[in-house]
Amino acid sequence: MQPNISDLIEKKLKIIIDEAIKSGKIDSDKLRMIIISPNKTFDLLKITYNNEWDEYYYEAEYNDAGDLGSISISQWLDAADTAFEVRDELDSSFIDLAKEHNKKYREVKPALNFDHISHKLYKDYLICLREELISQIERAIKKVATSYTQNDFKHVVGFVSYKLTFRKDEEVQILGFNHPDGTGPFYNVKLSLPNTKLTYPYLKFYESGFHLFYPESNIYEGPEEESNIYTAKNGQIEPPMPDESEPLKTGQIEHSVPG
Repeated sequence: MQPNISDLIEKKLKIIIDEAIKSGKIDSDKLRMIIISPNKTFDLLKITYNNEWDEYYYEAEYNDAGDLGSISISQWLDAADTAFEVRDELDSSFIDLAKEHNKKYREVKPALNFDHISHKLYKDYLICLREELISQIERAIKKVATSYTQNDFKHVVGFVSYKLTFRKDEEVQILGFNHPDGTGPFYNVKLSLPNTKLTYPYLKFYESGFHLFYPESNIYEGPEEESNIYTAKNGQIEPPMPDESEPLKTGQIEHSVPG
């Protein structure tokens, strides 16, 4: 009873973005963000864009000009209706699974809750269904993000969700960037270098090093109009600054939990 819609979402999201680029609605030289958010009834994903980078999404400021399209995710509601008909016969394993899922919502409530459901086993099933739905949506978004490269856009473009997982009024969740290794989770880090004030990149480890994603500015505290990706490999960070004749000297990184 778990719908498999990840491939469908991936395909439709890619088509929506590519068509917006082709039509000129998206300017690939200006694009900074693709935002994916469910509607209030959680049966559609709304796709919007932003030409400025911001970790916060002020929904009231967006008008129809920022809309790119929508994708139906109503299949999960069909699965929920089917399960309701046999709610007393649902697998009891959903009870323990739901308990585990609920642990991540101890501090922030889920965007989609089922507090109004009185049938315990059916409610636990819905919690598991919700988590599978979110997982499939996020997987699709990450695949689309990494299908683009730095050659496709002038800037580092963030693919983010809003009110998909957590009930946060303004904060977005960063899922990916246009880079082959650009899938989250990312560490929010504070980076200090000699002769440079603090910068705040997104850190992603990979097998032989790490990437620093700067959707705005750069490792040397450059202007916000810029955006850069740095790769650490074999003890050096690339690319170096054009006017730097020596490799990047060691700095300090402080990090928080993955975001």
